[in-house]
Amino acid sequence: MDTNVLSHSACNNHQRFVRAQHCTELVFPKYEQNECVSAANYRACDWESLIELWYYYNRQIALMIRNIPESKLTTPCTITPYETCTLAFLVTDYLDHLHHHLEKLNERISTDPTT
Repeated sequence: MDTNVLSHSACNNHQRFVRAQHCTELVFPKYEQNECVSAANYRACDWESLIELWYYYNRQIALMIRNIPESKLTTPCTITPYETCTLAFLVTDYLDHLHHHLEKLNERISTDPTT
C-alpha cells in the first residue's frame, strides 16, 4: 500500500466537497495522483506522520460532511473525464474508498506491526 496517496486523496476530496456546496454545478479537474503526490513530497514524511495527517484530516472531513446542507447533496459534479454525478455520490464514493484504505492499513499493520 502506498501511504503517500492517503493524505492527498483527503485534500482532493475536501476541495470537491467544499466547492460543490458553493456553486450550482461543480466542474473539477481529473485527480492526477502521481503528480499530486510528487508535488506534495509525501515521500519525505515518516509513516507515523502520514497516518496522523490522514487520520486528523479525515476527522475534519467527517465534520464537514455532517454539515453539508441536504439541498446541496444534489449539486451536479463533473470530475473530468467522468460522467456527471451528485455531491452525495462523491461523498459516498469517498467513504467507500476510506474503507478500502482502512482494510489495507489493517493488513499492513497485521503483517508488520512496527510500521
